[in-house]
Amino acid sequence: MRFEIPAIKWSAQNETCFDGHARETHISKNTFCEYAIQVEKHLFYCYYGNGRFKQFSSLSDAKEWVETVHYPSQVQKYFKIIDRAGD
Repeated sequence: MRFEIPAIKWSAQNETCFDGHARETHISKNTFCEYAIQVEKHLFYCYYGNGRFKQFSSLSDAKEWVETVHYPSQVQKYFKIIDRAGD
């Protein structure tokens, strides 16, 4: 089965968090599940689905994980493979 996932578009905006501080947040704009990446104390937290998150040391690492690991696996869950011809 062959398919291509469009490149994820990111939007940067400032959001006020629970602690009252504004943080730059990078939010996915064209995904069926929302990803939000925030920096806090030199670490980047990627929030996704039902309060889950993953910690990274850089914004680029967080975006790479979303784009190449997590989101593709989520998309694939919605496909039922009926024929592997052409793989």
